[in-house]
Amino acid sequence: MKILKSQIINDKIIRILSICILISMLVLGLSIFQDYGVSTDELIERDTGLVNLKFLLKNVFKIKEIPLELKKFPDLLTYRDRYYGVVLQMPMVLLEYINNFKFDISTVLKIRHMWTFLNYFTAISLFYLLILKRFNDSLTGLISIVILIILPRIFADSFYNIKDLLFLSWLIIGMFFYYLFLKFPSGKTSFVLAIVIALLANIRIIGLMLLGVACLSILWMMKKREISSKLALKYLFILLILCSLLTILFLPASWKNPISFFYDTIRHFSNFFLSCNELYFGKFINSTEVPWHYLLVWISVTTPIAYLILFGIGVIWLIFNNRLINIDELFDASILLMLTGSILAPILLKSTLYDGWRHFYFVYAFIIYLAIFGFYKLFNNGNNIIKIVLIIGLGFSFIVNGSWMIRNHPYQNVFFNVLARESAPYKFEGDYWGLSSKECLEFIVNQTNDERILVGDYDAVLLVAKYGLKKSDRDRIVNDTYGFEASKMKYVVKNYTSTIGNYAPLKFYSPIYKIQSDGMMIATVFERNDQDAVWANDVVKSINSKDYSEQTTKMIDGDLSTGWSFSSSQPSETSIEIELLNPVRIYGMSIFTGTEKIELPDKLMLQYSENGVEWIDISFKYETHSDFAFDPVEANYLKLMFRTTNYNPEVTINEIMFHEYRE
Repeated sequence: MKILKSQIINDKIIRILSICILISMLVLGLSIFQDYGVSTDELIERDTGLVNLKFLLKNVFKIKEIPLELKKFPDLLTYRDRYYGVVLQMPMVLLEYINNFKFDISTVLKIRHMWTFLNYFTAISLFYLLILKRFNDSLTGLISIVILIILPRIFADSFYNIKDLLFLSWLIIGMFFYYLFLKFPSGKTSFVLAIVIALLANIRIIGLMLLGVACLSILWMMKKREISSKLALKYLFILLILCSLLTILFLPASWKNPISFFYDTIRHFSNFFLSCNELYFGKFINSTEVPWHYLLVWISVTTPIAYLILFGIGVIWLIFNNRLINIDELFDASILLMLTGSILAPILLKSTLYDGWRHFYFVYAFIIYLAIFGFYKLFNNGNNIIKIVLIIGLGFSFIVNGSWMIRNHPYQNVFFNVLARESAPYKFEGDYWGLSSKECLEFIVNQTNDERILVGDYDAVLLVAKYGLKKSDRDRIVNDTYGFEASKMKYVVKNYTSTIGNYAPLKFYSPIYKIQSDGMMIATVFERNDQDAVWANDVVKSINSKDYSEQTTKMIDGDLSTGWSFSSSQPSETSIEIELLNPVRIYGMSIFTGTEKIELPDKLMLQYSENGVEWIDISFKYETHSDFAFDPVEANYLKLMFRTTNYNPEVTINEIMFHEYRE
């Protein structure tokens, strides 16, 4: 009796502790949701929601004067993303509408971050209840909460990934109501399950796998005489009919012709194609040609080791011991079936995969359940030594990975476990969404009081990232792609997702701010550094051009407001010859041009000479329209050759700068 009483007290304490952890997580999430940057999908998802809202206002509520903010969006029936459901995002869209779209976009995104987190928090809470109901063990329930919190990549994505994490969250919610239906089959539980599955499928059509598993389970229960044939037909009818009706209801674009729409939807997703380069094991591969092990490797290197071990134990135990003799074993087998199908499908279909495995984060619902299953079986095997080792090992994992999350906040999205942490900068993608770019831009706007700040974008997705800034700062940022098409920028933000080794210097720029995660470089802010620069007016003896020669001196007068221009109504070539006062060893050149891109030279060629007669071509190692870098040469004479085109009918050069090579 004393032992039973002590166990009841311990269970009560553990359950209170579990609730305290859940409350703490809620408070933490509501405190830090503003810390994260903006992912590339967020604006697209918001646009899709607004397109749907516009359709509903016009066609359902018959509102003639829709808000001005919605008029710019296309019609839903012709919209490219009409196949994607946004029911679970509509509360955020309606919040904007009710507030007359007065929220600044940065505020809108923060609210959406909070909403995404609240969905995940709800999922964790229901997962805890699922584990309690399935295993009737308070400690296992507590462990389930901590594991779902200390999942570094998932924790970070639970704030900004409104697509993949919303799907994971609602899959977990679906698992809870699926188990509830299995334990207590009734019209009510089947009705609720049908609604949840329809919402899940609205996020991603693959959510219908839960419907398939639920239908198979009903047939199993009928065969095992858990329910009568009449009840089985009733539940099947509710699930299939209600899911079908709600799936159509939740997709307004399907209302006109559901059959045709879903045929087009299936064709759209089955033919999905996105070609991009993925850094995988130190090599760039095309997203359409990823190897079969791509998904398995990403899961292995981004999941804490302890969870993988428990998962493996859970799977092995389930395979060799599950006899499908009761509802609990049916549920366990369903989870393993969905996991297996989810992993095999992209391998067999050779699906397009990119950005690590974020599109398959939903399988964490199955992986973590099976890891919890493995923990439960190990802890309750009767061996005290195994219990002690298990608790110590899992506790160590929680401490190590939890402290890592704290140290590297808010960049938990680049977590790699000990299997890959050291080599990750050379083998795998990092911050593929450019989430670190928000912090880089915040640093830049605090560095200067300039009202107009030119910032180069080197794989940093600044066009999206700047919406994380308040409007007054956002309006100061003038960003352009860093590269051949860009003009000279005061700052450059470089993201290292596509850089092997996670660092690369930029010509004529110096790093002034770095963002790292556990020693892995994520992003850098570079500032223009012309300390090695020599202005042409200081070293040029003479300058000549066969066209408009009387204006050539304006290129070396030290005045950026004056310059030499060459224009032609037809494509034409011209050149400028420069004689230097003394030989100068240079490794680069910058030209200052007009403000319009049509004034930039289409293609610059450069030669140098020692005597002004014999000319040697200079091969550029790096070039934009304004900056040119090359191997050091010692020149007495330089020749600039370029051409005008129909697109660039006029070339303007206001000033020339050389970059002196100093050993």
